[in-house]
Amino acid sequence: MIVTKKNFIKFYVSLVIMSLVSFGLGSLMLYVSFKIFQSGNVKLDPFFMFFFALVFFYLGVDLIIKYIKNAPKISIDSTSISFGSEKHKLADIKKVKLTGKIPFKFLKIFYKEGALIKFKNGTKKYIYDDIYSNTWQVKLFLEKVVIKNEVYQRPKVIRINDFELKKQLQKHIKIYMQLA
Repeated sequence: MIVTKKNFIKFYVSLVIMSLVSFGLGSLMLYVSFKIFQSGNVKLDPFFMFFFALVFFYLGVDLIIKYIKNAPKISIDSTSISFGSEKHKLADIKKVKLTGKIPFKFLKIFYKEGALIKFKNGTKKYIYDDIYSNTWQVKLFLEKVVIKNEVYQRPKVIRINDFELKKQLQKHIKIYMQLA
């Protein structure tokens, strides 16, 4: 069974930074609109600034909601794939597109690199590359099992001995230096 793991930097850190920027700009505009309103010297319409403050707050909240909705825990086994609590049979997959720009469903203008899975009932599911740290495992599984109808075997993990690597590197550097 393969279970996705969220990428710490590209999911959590970027979500926090973008939310802080949005809430910070909203707070700044709210502060400025109250200062303009209190001053009485209204050259700018304070309601205009207040409106944009609300827009930034809305964008910050919407961003958090969309990021969480677009990044469910994905589990895949030999017969099914689950997106959060929603489970589908692998046999119900109509089409898989492993690469390309796919909609992120935030403001209708953001696209991210990822995979698209279309099911026979018309449902579309997206797997975003930079949200998960192990997207490659899911894509490899889908390619082997769904596209090529092969048996999936976990890739072998090769352990590298640091001492041997340094020894080989020094040997190759020595040979290179003698040739130069």
